[in-house]
Amino acid sequence: MRRRVREKESREASWQKARVLFFDENLGRGLLRVEGAEERVPFTYRDVIGEEGFITFFEGEVVWVQRAGDRVWVKRGHRDGH
Repeated sequence: MRRRVREKESREASWQKARVLFFDENLGRGLLRVEGAEERVPFTYRDVIGEEGFITFFEGEVVWVQRAGDRVWVKRGHRDGH
């Protein structure tokens, strides 16, 4: 049980604030820039969590991104999901 709690805390701490540079709603693909870094992170509509149906993002929109290896998760709103 403690291991799960530590893993969850570790995941929560790893969310990074990012801005949408580009999103093509026809292809369902976009590009993010993590704040404080020049790194660009590609993502698709399948990487977005907490939303269903047609998804679109706007240039400059603030999102949260988490990465583990080649896997990417993106969510809108605050880091805690509210």
